[in-house]
Amino acid sequence: MKSVFLQAAGGSGIGSMFYFLIVVAIIVILFIVFRNLVLWYYKLDVLSKNIEAQTEIQRAILRKLEAWKDDDKKNINRIEGE
Repeated sequence: MKSVFLQAAGGSGIGSMFYFLIVVAIIVILFIVFRNLVLWYYKLDVLSKNIEAQTEIQRAILRKLEAWKDDDKKNINRIEGE
C-alpha cells in the first residue's frame, strides 16, 4: 500500500502541474454549469430582472410625485402673491 502513495508523489513536476491545471479547469467549468443550473431552477435571474423593473417604476412614480409637489408649491406661492 505504501508503494502506491510513494509512486503517486514521485511524479514529474511538469506532468503533475498539467494534471493540476486540468483539475482546476474542470472544477471551474463544473462551478459555472452548476451555478447556472441553480439560477435557472430557482428563477433568480428572472426575479432579479423583475426587481430592477419594479425599482425603475417606483423611481418614475417618485419623480412624478416630486414634480407634482413642486407644481403645488408654485401654485400656492402664486396664489399667496396675488
